[in-house]
Amino acid sequence: MRNFPNALGACLVAFALLACHSQPPAGCADCEWECPFPTNEEARKVTLTHVTIEIDVDDTGKLVDVKAVEDPGRGFGEAAIACARSQEYLPHLDDAGHPVRWKRSLRIRYDRR
Repeated sequence: MRNFPNALGACLVAFALLACHSQPPAGCADCEWECPFPTNEEARKVTLTHVTIEIDVDDTGKLVDVKAVEDPGRGFGEAAIACARSQEYLPHLDDAGHPVRWKRSLRIRYDRR
């Protein structure tokens, strides 16, 4: 299974609800992204929240689009999108082994506890 690199070296862990590999194995509990908390004053008051984003990756592994579909506000949606843009992706492979475009939802958990 492929782990994403720690691109930003920050203080929270994002647990992916999508697989970390182009051909996702069932479950991916050890896939982790470390994404920074937003730096604004309102975000400093938050100890636990999450953002759900949707990522769209083309057949070359390039991130085409990312958007927040569940955003608690206070800058968390923007922070999750920036974190997703900093990651590396692989194309999904179809049954014949050819790379194809794919979309997945991903829940990023922000936890200061």
